[in-house]
Amino acid sequence: MFKRYSKNPIISPKDIVSSHPEMIDVSSVFNPGGIQFGNKILLLLRVQNRGRDTLIVRATSDDGVHFSIDDQPIKFSGMDNLEETVFHIYDPRITKIENTYFVMAAMDIVGKCLLGLFKTEDFSSLEFLGTKEEEDNRNGVLFPEKINGKYASFDRPNKSSVESGVTTGNAIWYSESDDLIKWESKEMVMEGRLHHWDEYIGAGPPPVKTQKGWLMVYHGIAMHYQP
Repeated sequence: MFKRYSKNPIISPKDIVSSHPEMIDVSSVFNPGGIQFGNKILLLLRVQNRGRDTLIVRATSDDGVHFSIDDQPIKFSGMDNLEETVFHIYDPRITKIENTYFVMAAMDIVGKCLLGLFKTEDFSSLEFLGTKEEEDNRNGVLFPEKINGKYASFDRPNKSSVESGVTTGNAIWYSESDDLIKWESKEMVMEGRLHHWDEYIGAGPPPVKTQKGWLMVYHGIAMHYQP
């Protein structure tokens, strides 16, 4: 059973106090990835300023409520050879597999969104490994262990267009990979429900292993003008 913390929000734009020029006029902080890192709770925050520059910023806590937020955004390495121009990297999701922390994040390029995969051992920076294929996709999360000897993930292909022209998706898919880069979609896990709160859906945090199987927490949005 989850209980909403009575003093929410635990982090808001006013808590971002930084000397970095793109973190001075922050308009929003949201959609973090989170994980236990040593004896700390670590978040990778999605921080946006009023010019819509998007940054990933590290925050750590001893109790999960009071956070210390870094003065500078996370640095990315290994992206120099990427042919596409990346405008935004956002919505990071963190999974520890053995001794390595992997981060899957949305990457906006011209005309679509890709899922980028990064790795780190200490969260001082994120090393870019590649993209999860080339299809328009979001809400990618890795399983914390291999399934039948293969890496496993959920994602949400963007195959639907809404009235604004933005593409989104109403189905979560399960995929497998030998190397974390080349993936094969195996089966659809669930679809959104038309005319309900979860018409368009996507996985939230990485799956959690339980005695009865894997628990997936998902988010949904309603598009009330849909036919």
